[in-house]
Amino acid sequence: MEDAAQADLIIEAVPEKLQLKQQILHELESLTTGSFIFATNTSSLSITEIAKASRDPGCVAGMHFLNPVHIMRLVEIVVGNETAEKTVAAVREVGRRMRKETIVVRICPGLLPAAWV
Repeated sequence: MEDAAQADLIIEAVPEKLQLKQQILHELESLTTGSFIFATNTSSLSITEIAKASRDPGCVAGMHFLNPVHIMRLVEIVVGNETAEKTVAAVREVGRRMRKETIVVRICPGLLPAAWV
């Protein structure tokens, strides 16, 4: 965790449990005085709720990779109520560098309709 806390962007992919995601975010923040972007890979939890555990909710976004990740090119960038534009831009750039197509979506549990994929 100490090594991860030094990163500029952290992509978290633990099980879909709100308290677990919040705990990890809080623990990472407690290990640094700096800031980082926390991108959570969730399709069912509120980014706004996850961000409540952060001292800087503007740095929290969703980065939902569709399965199978190594084949599917689409990544949903999910914005919470306080997600900053600079956070969205940084997460989109990371997706681009991964050779993924990114779309920005608002808080909405679930996946895009299959027709969009």
